[in-house]
Amino acid sequence: MVDEKDGRDMEVTSSENLLEVEALRVAFAGFGKTANVVESFSLSVGHRQKVGVVGETGCGKSVSMKAILGVLPERTARLSAKRLVFNDREIRIVEGTRFKGLKGGGVSYVPQDPMSSLNPVYTVGSQLYDIVRTGIDRERATREKVKREILEALEAVRLSNPEVLLRQYPWQLSGGMQQRILIAMAITREPQLLVGDEPGTALDVTIQDQILRLLNDLVKDHGVSIVIITHNLGVIRLLSDRVTIMYAGCVVEEGVTTQVFEDPKHPYTQGLLDSIPKLTGLGIAKGIRGRIPDYRDPPPGCRFHPRCDYCMTVCTDTRPEHVDISAAHSVACYLYSDGVAHEC
Repeated sequence: MVDEKDGRDMEVTSSENLLEVEALRVAFAGFGKTANVVESFSLSVGHRQKVGVVGETGCGKSVSMKAILGVLPERTARLSAKRLVFNDREIRIVEGTRFKGLKGGGVSYVPQDPMSSLNPVYTVGSQLYDIVRTGIDRERATREKVKREILEALEAVRLSNPEVLLRQYPWQLSGGMQQRILIAMAITREPQLLVGDEPGTALDVTIQDQILRLLNDLVKDHGVSIVIITHNLGVIRLLSDRVTIMYAGCVVEEGVTTQVFEDPKHPYTQGLLDSIPKLTGLGIAKGIRGRIPDYRDPPPGCRFHPRCDYCMTVCTDTRPEHVDISAAHSVACYLYSDGVAHEC
């Protein structure tokens, strides 16, 4: 089946995962050069599963998910993927044509900053009404039906006095309440997949904990799958079942969260974990030397090699492929070219 308007082919397939992405590439054209921001992004999300996408600021986490959602600027963004499957439908991205993306088709997105994501000049009720009404058949979109769905969504995110909230403006609410409003907006479309971009980052730690617990309950109560984009390893440890580690537009390690955290393989993953401040007094955070490369002129081979303490000659000219450390843990590093660690 071909969707000419959206520039994509679709066919029914069979997969045990809700979402599968293989070898996604995203580039931006401008100022006489092309920035290859995402070189190779692969991700799988099972049904009712929580997956974290982790990396430094600027490593391509949000860009990768926004490309899949179809919300990147059409004029400058160029994307392709070897394989994209959602809800047993394989979608072929045709280069040079418009890609509508998955947003609205069973996928909802919760943006990063609640303070700037809600329009301050419209009430919460009017903004929720517009979103819910677009998701209902116009003939059935009576005001009473829309309001009932809005109130159910607000109750689902545990906001008290929802009738009062509908008449208030975003600037009258706390940051935590605004974040819950955004989540309520997302679940009104009854998504199968919820993408949260740095949820709770702008909030204090106690409110952030409440938001994370709320997301966890959405999986249990509503059966949604969740992708969490963050640089906060503590959030990933608490919330996610699986974790994908990104560096400079490439996935360098992936696996079950407990395995990756307890036995990190890639030097970048090890560096991220070593960068966490030690609250026990047993030493200080080490950090990672250097910084993310310029995407207009990235280094050849493994993009992490200029910052890696274990860099070998092969790392400087050929990008490593993923190898399986175990059935639920893989890494893209020449230190494990046959799945076994080697000294260099």
